[in-house]
Amino acid sequence: MLCAKYDYKMDIAVKQEEAFEDGMEQRAIEDVITLVKEFNIDPKTAAEKMGAPLTKVLEALSKDNPEGKALYDNYGYKLETSVKQEEAFEDGMEKGKQQKTIEAVAGLYQNGVSIEVIAKSLNMATEDVQKIINKG
Repeated sequence: MLCAKYDYKMDIAVKQEEAFEDGMEQRAIEDVITLVKEFNIDPKTAAEKMGAPLTKVLEALSKDNPEGKALYDNYGYKLETSVKQEEAFEDGMEKGKQQKTIEAVAGLYQNGVSIEVIAKSLNMATEDVQKIINKG
């Protein structure tokens, strides 16, 4: 049986590094809050500039005071809406690509191109090309 030797020094070094990173993140969050409150910079821009996670910044703002809560509600809503819009856009793009692929397969097949050539030219599996042709 092989046993690994536990290295306490390495464990301590890793824990120190993690604590340092947590401290740096917390300091960045505090700096962002200062920028937002004192210089009226929007939280998203400030978080990006300081390298702080926006969600943690918004959480910290919401805990601080009613004004911070309003900022959190406003930017949290905008952030959530922005993410949903981006997901919808990506979903639409994917559906558009699928539709173009279906049209390409159908057009090539109608012009007498073999299933194997279609699959190879569109970088698809022959089974997938066959499924598209069978549905059409």
